[in-house]
Amino acid sequence: MSGTAFSPSVDTVAVGANVTWTKQDGMAHNVTSSPGAPAAFSSASLANGATYAHVFAATGTYQYYCSFHGTPTSGMRGTIVVQ
Repeated sequence: MSGTAFSPSVDTVAVGANVTWTKQDGMAHNVTSSPGAPAAFSSASLANGATYAHVFAATGTYQYYCSFHGTPTSGMRGTIVVQ
């Protein structure tokens, strides 16, 4: 995550994948699952260079966002598709 974007904004992974987000700038960022995601996850505000990881144990589409720069429907957000 850098600026006001997650990269990639959409990622497809296998069940059991451990996805890691890395903060790469001086802005405040976090990772928060959107309401309705198959499972909830959330990080604290991350320091520059810090990481947050989550294991996706079930198939589904997991939408997430940064609560500092986005909402579940706009701004800094992303999607993990678990197959």
